[in-house]
Amino acid sequence: GPVDSPREWLSITWDGGRFEASGRGGALAPSTDASRWQLIGVIDIYDHTFLGAASDGQSLVAVGWTGAIAVSHDGQTLTMVHPGYEDHHLYDVDWGNGVFVAVGSGGSVLTSATGDQWEEHPSGTALDLHGVRVTGEEFVGVGESGTALVSDDGFSWGSSGPAGGGSRGGGRGAGSE
Repeated sequence: GPVDSPREWLSITWDGGRFEASGRGGALAPSTDASRWQLIGVIDIYDHTFLGAASDGQSLVAVGWTGAIAVSHDGQTLTMVHPGYEDHHLYDVDWGNGVFVAVGSGGSVLTSATGDQWEEHPSGTALDLHGVRVTGEEFVGVGESGTALVSDDGFSWGSSGPAGGGSRGGGRGAGSE
């Protein structure tokens, strides 16, 4: 059934071995079978609502409102590694090719190898990015006004044309030639 206390869950992801639900109040809960959930993090501050979570199979990273970033390396405790920014949000995070990639408002793209320290990278857009996925070969970010970006490495981003139509332009990340 549900976790110990009622939460509003806003996102769920699957890392190949477990589900990760994230939501309001800094809540984060993993489950291997989608029936038993263990609440590992609750940061009872309204501004730390988690909008996305990702796992590399060992560490779990959650991102959210005000740019908050939290990590759990043991599946039991959740630690805020970045308290966030005022009026700056991170909407999604994914992991692949050895790196976590988070996207957010104003075209924000941040990366981290472990989830503990993050580095910001230019995305080439000032529009909000609401989703990011790693396919194993490339990183794809999408957002406002049909924005669609691609990267070969998670660090260098370029436009791939409008999401839902158009063809992919030449704006791939470094190493695409």
